[in-house]
Amino acid sequence: MLKVIKNAAYLIFIQGLGYLSPLLVSYLIIDRSGIEAFGQYSIYFSIALYCQVLFDMGHQFTATRRIAGAVENRAYISSVYWNAYAVKALVLVLGLLLATAIASVSAIEFEKLLAAVGYGAAAASLPIWFFHGTDRFRHVALLVFVSRALSLLLIYFLYDNADSITTVLWHQSWPNIVLALAILCVLLRSEKLTSLGQVTVNIREEFRGTLHVMSSSLGGSAMANMPVLVLGILKDDFLAGVYAGADRLIKVLASALLPISQAAFPANSAQFAESAAAGVRSVLKLGSLLLIAFVIMLGAVWAFGDFYFRYFQLPDESRLVFVILLGWLFWGVLNNIVGIQGLLAAGHGKVYNLAVWMAVLVTLTLLITLIPRFGVVGTSFAIMLGEASMFFVMLSYVAWLMIKRRRGGKIS
Repeated sequence: MLKVIKNAAYLIFIQGLGYLSPLLVSYLIIDRSGIEAFGQYSIYFSIALYCQVLFDMGHQFTATRRIAGAVENRAYISSVYWNAYAVKALVLVLGLLLATAIASVSAIEFEKLLAAVGYGAAAASLPIWFFHGTDRFRHVALLVFVSRALSLLLIYFLYDNADSITTVLWHQSWPNIVLALAILCVLLRSEKLTSLGQVTVNIREEFRGTLHVMSSSLGGSAMANMPVLVLGILKDDFLAGVYAGADRLIKVLASALLPISQAAFPANSAQFAESAAAGVRSVLKLGSLLLIAFVIMLGAVWAFGDFYFRYFQLPDESRLVFVILLGWLFWGVLNNIVGIQGLLAAGHGKVYNLAVWMAVLVTLTLLITLIPRFGVVGTSFAIMLGEASMFFVMLSYVAWLMIKRRRGGKIS
């Protein structure tokens, strides 16, 4: 647990400035181009985040687990590395073809859609999972910090109100691409990896091993980003901007919890490998860190929240949306503990995936029902209730597992 706390604290400290980057991007867009431009950017950025999940293919969990179990085996680690990028390359080709087809039959501008796809591919190109698996958390922190700092500098100096939101997306993409190529060169030169020619690439097996985790991640991304998309479709860019203004601050708070989750997952996976009882004890201990961090965040929001809404010139509706979304974040913390740290770490990924997609269906139904009548407030309640439904589905499965275990049944 001390190791997890150390890794999490290190990540939070180093990435502290990086957490401000989404807020600073929001401020620059609103200040230079207005709330409607920010709303349009938020819609395409949500598409970009879907693309990122697709290109990542669940490697943040599957590749991390495989590498962590064979840290000293350079040949095996190289195989994991190159197979991961082979899958990403194939998905990128398919993504470009799909984007071309969508733009040709709809009113979506191909230039903006291409920028969204480019951002997703660039963000997924950073081998963060490689450094997680080899327990090099400071490398992860440094990568994220440098990437966000460089993108902010590009936006600050090169973006103005005459530019399209496409410009912002590309400025956020180039640093990731450059860093990914630089990391590959360093790993090859330092002989941490073997060359591609020495590795057997099996895209089919890689797909099979990562598909259910990617599906879960895509469902989670749908839960988080679907509201802006549906709001933009059913309403307009202005309301999308109103919602996104509050949503952006919530996402910053959620991202601040990410280091704890990343640091806890390998530890919980190792404990579940020993026994179910050891895994449950580990989840309870490390999950308490997430709850404590959430409480600390509530105090920070109470102290500084008013400054954010006034300085960013957001309308009063954004404040109400933010309060409701705090409920969404609370259920998200519980779902992280039960789902990712518990079920996923214990090998029950299919159940976690099912719970995610059931919650997506509930959320989408509520969004379509509530948005036409209640606008951004209905959007907020829809996503909060959808997240809560996911928790109760997973909790029901955990209760079933406990009953089965007490009766002496076999748990696979």
